[in-house]
Amino acid sequence: MGSTCVTDAEAVAALARGEIEKLDVLVARHNDRAQRLAYGVLRDPSRTHDVVADAFLAIVASAHRFDPNRPFARWFNRIVINLAIREVQRGVRHRRIAALWRRPTEDNDPSQVAEAGELREAIARAFAQLDPRDRAVVTMRLVLGMSEQETAAALDCPVGTVKSRLARARHQLNRHLRGLGIAGASAAPLGDSP
Repeated sequence: MGSTCVTDAEAVAALARGEIEKLDVLVARHNDRAQRLAYGVLRDPSRTHDVVADAFLAIVASAHRFDPNRPFARWFNRIVINLAIREVQRGVRHRRIAALWRRPTEDNDPSQVAEAGELREAIARAFAQLDPRDRAVVTMRLVLGMSEQETAAALDCPVGTVKSRLARARHQLNRHLRGLGIAGASAAPLGDSP
């Protein structure tokens, strides 16, 4: 049976039987999203790769606990998020989020470039101060474009918790940016609530 014909559930079942080569199927399908998800929480490429590698090792170790009646992606995304949050909570320094907002100005006017850089730095500092669980929700909802239901399932929490964490994150970002005197901070920097 070719790897393209193997479902995620079949690949995990094979891992549980010791067929480690089936991990390649899961890596091919889920690595990119896992990298984006972990990076959204960690903001550090090196730590992101380590967390995602640890997540794939975790599914090998816990393949026997996977419920084949539930979506693999939800289970795996939850593992990635939990590992990323734990990594942040260990107190390891995290990089700034400036790359997320790195967009050149239209005419590359030096004063506009400098102003945009200052804004990116301010947003990065504000984002870094959020609780890692709130950063996870912001990343999943607004960076990866996951629905409230997908985010709730990945984090194993109610949709209401997703909504409240996103609202809290927006409020904290706005408060921080207003405190720095950044104009327009009364509007949510991350867009309107869906």
